[in-house]
Amino acid sequence: MPKELKADLSLLNKLVSELSAQLELAYKARDLINKSDPEDEKFQTFVVELSKSVGLLSGIANEASLLVGDLQKIMQYASKAPDADEPGNLLKSILSSAKTKGGMRN
Repeated sequence: MPKELKADLSLLNKLVSELSAQLELAYKARDLINKSDPEDEKFQTFVVELSKSVGLLSGIANEASLLVGDLQKIMQYASKAPDADEPGNLLKSILSSAKTKGGMRN
């Protein structure tokens, strides 16, 4: 397995950091809401700020699903038999598999 093959968490970390900052803005907007008037512009500002947070969260979910795929590739490389790509070993592997499944007689 190539040692340089690693999961890149930099974008995920950046998105989480941005979400944290965005939520702080949403909470500040929420604290300014006039509860008696839901049509107030401050309420709309809160909804907009919260919607931005939801968008960032969607990006986090998307990046997390891509990260799962990256980790699966790393696992595949780690579990791959050494030198399995060499032609002689491939033939040996096929014949060995056929033998164990009863496809060939001894």
